[in-house]
Amino acid sequence: EKIMDLNPELILAYKTANQPMFWERLKKLNIPVIFIHDYLESHPMAKLEWIKLFGILFNKEDEANRYFKDKKEAYDSLKGLIKNNDKPLVMTNMLWNDTWYLPGGNSYMAQLIKDAGGQYILAENKDIRSQPFSFEKIVTIAKDADIWLHVNRINSMTELNSMNKRYSFFKAFKMGQVYNNNALKNDKGGILFWETGTIEPDQILADIIHIFNPQILADRKLRYYKKLSDK
Repeated sequence: EKIMDLNPELILAYKTANQPMFWERLKKLNIPVIFIHDYLESHPMAKLEWIKLFGILFNKEDEANRYFKDKKEAYDSLKGLIKNNDKPLVMTNMLWNDTWYLPGGNSYMAQLIKDAGGQYILAENKDIRSQPFSFEKIVTIAKDADIWLHVNRINSMTELNSMNKRYSFFKAFKMGQVYNNNALKNDKGGILFWETGTIEPDQILADIIHIFNPQILADRKLRYYKKLSDK
């Protein structure tokens, strides 16, 4: 009823399996819906390309196409910096309700790690979707990882260790090479890596390149990432 009162020209939405009747009702009311599925894309530039749709919707098609072109050139230029540098082994995420979910080997995050010159621990996997693992399995495939990315909302090594003492098993923890993507937040506490980061894939890539090989982009100040402090 609220939507009917608003009488929108268009609804932008995420389609979920448990809401088919809702979308059918909107269709019968002649309220158009476009589903925004950028989160299903497996490449950072594919996620950004959705900006072209918004360019069409808001009569800014030329501006959107130009923005995409500039960002693609910047992204490709950064990839070109990766040559014969060290390729650190990279692990991601942490336990969630006794299960450790890793991005699939063909996922958005796996692509970023590859483009930044890293070796993702699940690189041989061919799935886009997240894969569930037990802690014991993660230890076998990630205990020697050089870099650890994305630890929920954790801000320090002390906080991470207090969540689970077994995290100290990992080389990346022992060496203090743990980085989180929560450096930038909106006024509601949302992590901007998943928001503005979608349209700044070059900035995210630059962050990760510098994390993996600090001598590249030596003057880089991390934008979306931060290294976990000791306390």
